[in-house]
Amino acid sequence: MASGWEYCGTREDGYYHILAHDDGDRILDEIVSHFESSRPDSADRAFIVDMHAMEHDFAELRKFQRRVAHYERLGYEIMLTF
Repeated sequence: MASGWEYCGTREDGYYHILAHDDGDRILDEIVSHFESSRPDSADRAFIVDMHAMEHDFAELRKFQRRVAHYERLGYEIMLTF
């Protein structure tokens, strides 16, 4: 587990849970890095992020969502839940 998030999925899926509202950019960069390193041969670039811990920190949410848009332009499919 890295600071601010934990991986709750299996090798077949990508499910991440944000534990604290922290630096939105850094958290998503760390999640994508973990996702890539744990599934290097997979063509599937989709994963889920539970953002409940960030729901009231609008500044970090805004940063996080801009970073999501960046990674989606790179071909990732990021599903967000609250």
